[in-house]
Amino acid sequence: METMPVVIVGLRPIGRLCAEIALDRPDIRIAGAADINPDLSGRDLADILGRGPNGITVRDRIDKVLDDAGEGVALDQIAQGFRGGRAVITLNLKAYFGHPDPKERIRVKGEPDLELLVPGGVAGDTATGAITINAIPRVLTAKPGLRTMLDEGLPAGRTAVI
Repeated sequence: METMPVVIVGLRPIGRLCAEIALDRPDIRIAGAADINPDLSGRDLADILGRGPNGITVRDRIDKVLDDAGEGVALDQIAQGFRGGRAVITLNLKAYFGHPDPKERIRVKGEPDLELLVPGGVAGDTATGAITINAIPRVLTAKPGLRTMLDEGLPAGRTAVI
């Protein structure tokens, strides 16, 4: 069986969950891991997860991991919803390791305007980790462009159930 290389970036709750799920999937190979936390950098990934060492050393910078793994991806996308030819909602999503000011921000234009800011961002939940890892096979075979689960179907796990 061919394995898909995956790099785990960030070992907060969702990153740890993604790593746990990926380690249990025979079709996924963790090619590297990174976290800016100095208490984690230099340690073995599986050891951090309480599984005993597996030879994957957590690095402090994503560029080091990508150099080691020969892999790389970051997310920087804009999606817009239109009504009557005019953009009425915009999603500007940037996700990458080492962002200087991580946050979740929602701005609503109206009377009055509303802005919600969560410094440091939101860690997410168990479903996020499971969907992220289980979607990899479908994402790799998806056609280019903005796609949804309606286009590609629901992600399906193989061996890990949380």
